[in-house]
Amino acid sequence: MGKTRQRIYQITITIAMLVLVISMSGCTGSTGKDDTHLLSGLNDRVVETVLENDEARDVITASDVVINQMFYGSFSGPEAEEVLVACGILNMPHVGGLGRMAIIILEVDSMNVVAYNEIPADEVWVSSLPMSNGQDRIIFSRKSTYQGISSQDIMYFGIQNGQWMEIPAEEFAALGENCFYFLTGDVMIAASQSELTDISEITAIFKWNQETGKFILEQLSESS
Repeated sequence: MGKTRQRIYQITITIAMLVLVISMSGCTGSTGKDDTHLLSGLNDRVVETVLENDEARDVITASDVVINQMFYGSFSGPEAEEVLVACGILNMPHVGGLGRMAIIILEVDSMNVVAYNEIPADEVWVSSLPMSNGQDRIIFSRKSTYQGISSQDIMYFGIQNGQWMEIPAEEFAALGENCFYFLTGDVMIAASQSELTDISEITAIFKWNQETGKFILEQLSESS
């Protein structure tokens, strides 16, 4: 089997698995290693951090903070041992009427807060992507629906001195604003629909490049 044919075969299998995973689980995130030693104190630390950073004091409670995703990595520097936690804030919408998602990066050993951010959106997923320099890049997907019309944007972030530094995701601009994105491992799928249910809805496939810190277009559908 030639390299091109083999790569197409691998991509097809990846897409099929992605459609299956999305249909069964909603594409929720997970950790990258055994987190048993962290769980006992992590939830309390996350809740404490969200309450400390909430501008509307005494409005949300601990039961309103729900952890959705967690990733280990080196987000603030190549040697850092950190955990990224994404949690929803219930019963307290953003002033724009959207839902709220808190993203917290903590040191694994001390549980000190490295960086904190909140994203207003109806749906948010976050993940980490490895870089060749040893510092992981953070990727956000933010999807919102207004008057029945859904839209989504993709953002990269790096952490520098405790601050979130946005990095433009320029490689997706050429596909326009009407695409929706689904990440599985180091492959990004661009689709024509906000819910991916069939391979025919895929418009492009991208592969993560650790050297450039960008997704590289591997395949564009003939209908695009």
